[in-house]
This record gives sequence, C-alpha cells and structure tokens, in this order.
Amino acid sequence: MRQQYLHTAVSGMRQKHGRYAAIIVAMTFLMILASCGFFVDPVLTSITLTPSTALLKVGATQQFSAMGVNQDSSTRTVSPTWTSSDVTVATISTKGLALGLASGTSTITATVGSITSTAALTVSNLTIQSIAIGNCPTTLTHGNTVSLTATATMSDSSTTVSTTQATWTSDNTSAVTVASSGVATAGASASGLTANITASYQSVTSAVCSIQVL
Repeated sequence: MRQQYLHTAVSGMRQKHGRYAAIIVAMTFLMILASCGFFVDPVLTSITLTPSTALLKVGATQQFSAMGVNQDSSTRTVSPTWTSSDVTVATISTKGLALGLASGTSTITATVGSITSTAALTVSNLTIQSIAIGNCPTTLTHGNTVSLTATATMSDSSTTVSTTQATWTSDNTSAVTVASSGVATAGASASGLTANITASYQSVTSAVCSIQVL
C-alpha cells in the first residue's frame, strides 16, 4: 500500500514538473522570437491618400481616406491628423471629410507621427457639364489590364482630370472589374464577355465605355 502511494506521488511530481518544463520551454521560445523582432510592428514609411486630387463645388463635401505603407511594402490602417492649408477655402474634419467654403485651392495634409502625405483640393463655383472616359479599348485580352481616365468638362468649358475622384461602375464584373484608380481588369475566364463601363462624379455620368474580353 505504501509502495503504491509512493509510486503515485512520484508520478504526480513527474507530471507536474513536466508541465513546468513545457511552460519554461514555451516562454523561452517566445522570448527568442521577440528578440529577433517577430513581434515588432512594421515601420511606417509613407501614407497614400485617396483621392490625391479633388474638385469641389462651394458647399459640397469630399471624403478623403488614408492608407499606411510599411517598410516591407505591407499596408496598414492609420488614423491620421487631418489639416487644410487654407481654412477659408476648405475645412476638413478629424475623419477626413472636407467641406468647400469658397473658390480657391487648399492642400490637404494627413499626418501620422513624422510621416505626412498631401492631396490637392480645388473649390470652385463651376459645375461639371460632362465626363469623358479616355483610353477606352474596344477589346481587352483576358487577364490583362488597362488604365482608364475620366476627364470632366466644366461650365466654363475648362477641363480637369477626375480619374480618382470618379465612381467607376461595370455592368458585368464577371467580364471586367474597375478599381477606384480607373484600372480595368479583364477576367481570366471571361473570353467572349462584354462589360459597359461608366464613370460618375457629382451626379454627372459619362457615356459608356464598352469592352469585349478576348
């Protein structure tokens, strides 16, 4: 009976010490990983603003967004401090929403620590009369891309490029998708399909750019 008790006690101690040893090994491993930088946040090197340029009517708003780019080229969500270089022309909220106040130009700046990025904002009383899509191919080989442009004609007949400000739409995303940058991509398995692409800005929509995938 006594021998059985001793055997049970020794086994329990071995199991207990075994668990402690496993914990020590795991903690040591984590410390080694930490010393090698595995748990260090990537270094932020730049900020990308969208849009990079914007045109506003007096009284209208424009939402700006910021994306952080790390040293290893990965991206991260950032919450920058937003400022407007001329608050008589436009103000901007802590969430990146700009409001046009008077005709003129202002530089919108996003700051995270020592990293800054800027976007050009123009406020005008002019209105957009039409939008034209440029660089529109009639065909696009499956898997390939093309950079479309959007140019707005104003009420004084002047023009301004509004590619990144426009809202791009494809009526057949199985055939062609369009990014906010205007880059259109033909589906890898979309041969024979057609997509009609439009660009809209400030309630004005362009004529259709029709692309057939080869």
